[in-house]
Amino acid sequence: MGVGFAASIPFQGTIAGEIIQGGFEAGLVGGLADWFAVTALFRHPMGIPIPHTALLPKNRKRVTKGLINTLENEWLTKESITNKVKEMQLAQMVLQIAEREMQSDAVKKGIVTIAEKAIVSIDTEKLAVIIEKELKTYLHTINTSNILQVLV
Repeated sequence: MGVGFAASIPFQGTIAGEIIQGGFEAGLVGGLADWFAVTALFRHPMGIPIPHTALLPKNRKRVTKGLINTLENEWLTKESITNKVKEMQLAQMVLQIAEREMQSDAVKKGIVTIAEKAIVSIDTEKLAVIIEKELKTYLHTINTSNILQVLV
């Protein structure tokens, strides 16, 4: 901003020069004010002990306690975290991602591979016993008289 302000000095007599110089002047003043304000928080500007400067070093413990209190009692409470998770609609986001990813060839191939490995690793003798037991249980629940009436 300072260079722009200095570069606009030769054009002071023109309307465009005045507008450009005014913009750079405002930027320069704003930048200096910001520099002074930030510097005044951490130390005495230019080493001059101006009142109400170097606030953070003087009040470090109080600021630290205030930050910790805010974090513990306002931002990181169970209620605030629960509310944030509810706002995120996490389940809906996961479902949308899952739906999108299920369409990819890599996921389809992965599911087929897992299914093939599961089928190959099945103990058919144990499976046959389980299927036989379930079929017998199911067959005992069927009302055969209705079936016979339909067939006759």
